[in-house]
Amino acid sequence: MFGIPTPKDDINGLQVGHTHWVGKDLSRIVKYCQKPVETTARFFLHYTHRQALLDTVQLTHLPWGPAAGPSLTA
Repeated sequence: MFGIPTPKDDINGLQVGHTHWVGKDLSRIVKYCQKPVETTARFFLHYTHRQALLDTVQLTHLPWGPAAGPSLTA
């Protein structure tokens, strides 16, 4: 739709648990979560009449790892 690729082209929500616990494929889950964010950004650019930016916007994928910052320990 609108020339924006669908974010739902790999796993779905029902497969996340299996992908994590059985497949041990956290990077696949990270991609599953990132795709809707990217799609939302692309729709925002489309609806705010900034379609020209669609090809120039650079999305930065940060490597997955422990969260930086204070830990939440009790």
